[in-house]
Amino acid sequence: MAYLGWRIADTSTGVPLWLWLPLVVAEVLGFVHFGFFVHRSWHTPRPSKAAPGSRRTVDVMVTTYNDPIDNIRATLIGCGGLTQAHTTWVLDDGNRSEVAALAAEHGAEYIGRPTTENARSGNVNHAMAQTDGELVLLLAPGDIPMPDLLDRSLGHFDHDDVAAVVIGTSEADGVSDHLGQRNQPDALELEVIAPSLDAVNAVPWNGGPALVRRTALTQVGGMAVGTLSTEYQTGLRLQAHGWQVRFHNQALAETLPVRNLQARLALRDRQARGVMQALRSSNSPLRASGLTATQRIAYLADSFAVMMSVQRLILISVAIAVMTTAELPFRGSVSSMVSLWVPWFLLGGATRWLLGRGRIEPAGLLRRDLRNMAVDVSALSALFARGPQRYRFAPKATVDTGGLRGLSQLRLLSSLFVVLDLALLYRVADVGFADAPAVEGRPFLAMLAASLWMLVSMLWTLHTAVTPRQRRLNYRRPVAIAATLRGAMIRVLDLVVDGIGFETGMPLRKGERATVRVNLPDATGAIHEVALAGTVIWAIQVGPGGTWRAGVQFDELRPIDRDRVVEFCSVTLPYSQLRNGGLRQAPLEPAA
Repeated sequence: MAYLGWRIADTSTGVPLWLWLPLVVAEVLGFVHFGFFVHRSWHTPRPSKAAPGSRRTVDVMVTTYNDPIDNIRATLIGCGGLTQAHTTWVLDDGNRSEVAALAAEHGAEYIGRPTTENARSGNVNHAMAQTDGELVLLLAPGDIPMPDLLDRSLGHFDHDDVAAVVIGTSEADGVSDHLGQRNQPDALELEVIAPSLDAVNAVPWNGGPALVRRTALTQVGGMAVGTLSTEYQTGLRLQAHGWQVRFHNQALAETLPVRNLQARLALRDRQARGVMQALRSSNSPLRASGLTATQRIAYLADSFAVMMSVQRLILISVAIAVMTTAELPFRGSVSSMVSLWVPWFLLGGATRWLLGRGRIEPAGLLRRDLRNMAVDVSALSALFARGPQRYRFAPKATVDTGGLRGLSQLRLLSSLFVVLDLALLYRVADVGFADAPAVEGRPFLAMLAASLWMLVSMLWTLHTAVTPRQRRLNYRRPVAIAATLRGAMIRVLDLVVDGIGFETGMPLRKGERATVRVNLPDATGAIHEVALAGTVIWAIQVGPGGTWRAGVQFDELRPIDRDRVVEFCSVTLPYSQLRNGGLRQAPLEPAA
């Protein structure tokens, strides 16, 4: 605050107001966002405990609209493994016969809808009128529940004021995201901010698997319609009516990641527009009478996060203006910069890192903000838009083509990068720039350094859009199990629903046929023999001992063999890791 006071009171003399004011506004936005972050991450999470609770009737609803069949299959296999009694319903807005057959194959009920009005919220509301379970577990295709999800979450509903429990999840692949690193923003939300807000009954329902009390949902008129963020506004309604929305701080479900850049931007667009829509809704956090102060701040923080892309846009624009006009946005002594700006920068970064419990890396968050900049700026129009907003589908089963297509997804960032690059080249090449009073001394050098840092960050973000790391439709599942090929033992290295990678002592050639026989355990520990036949699509010799590594792409597997592979990859492996604390910072405690 001392730094901001100095910037506002002492640095405006002799500089153009049109440059000084935007930079101050950007710094104030950053300070307010920092305050929201401190509030959201400050609280000590409640202990993660197994919560068996009393038995209740549960309807598991899997909502789908033209989702890939394999994603629906993985979710239904997970539902079939739930140890608590329940009824699984497939709610299909696509009215596909193959989805109805898949539901019947896995013992699930099927409800098709004659229209697709109000998307997922309309789908759920339509099914609510045809079911009667006391609780409803909402899942999307690709959300795979662990066998003891209900065992460990039902206890929350022994408290009569709990309306919904958002289930902690872990992403299925565990590899780097589209920015070439762990998905830190999502990890920060799931592992730090959501548990922190849950401690003060202020966690928003931001999507994902959730267990909901039917009577509470009925009281608020069902799932919110006419919005792009149905769960977010439904949770807002519930809390405004005095209900609690809880967060179960253990990963009890696995979800397929959204890795494709286009899909990520579509998902962010939907989230950002939905948050902006909430500000205009009848239950707006600005005026809803039933919200606590802590809940109100938590929702406003989500809205303000969209504004951070505006801040990035302002900062880049100021840098471009400084380099092209040789004007400075502030003046100040070196001693003031050292005594005020340096502590502000260092203490702010240290606070974020400490309250982020080590799960935050500033450069990663900066690149995330740059990637989302155009989407968030566009989403601000939802504050003023009338009528329904456009819906951008975010498919999960996709690959990245990269190249110019990747750049086309980030047109605003690409344009700003080119303009800032040209402005820097122009200023550095201008041999007479030292004669201009406005760019003399250390303030200009500070602006030059900041501009170079922004340029590098923009370049790295664009680079990862051009050269994607994911070209496979299914991510590899690293495993360490034995199998047999032509009667000889082999070591399986990775396994997915459409192929297997392994190490063998026999030479193999690309194009030849191979059948791998492997024993796969399910989540209960039972072993099932599976025959996986396919074609060798690559083979290389590694090491001097005659060891070969190869990959086999499967033919059309028998339904039972395909389901065993899906169950092993999507349920058995993550469930085993969860039991050993491998997917989240704390292992699951033994269930009662």
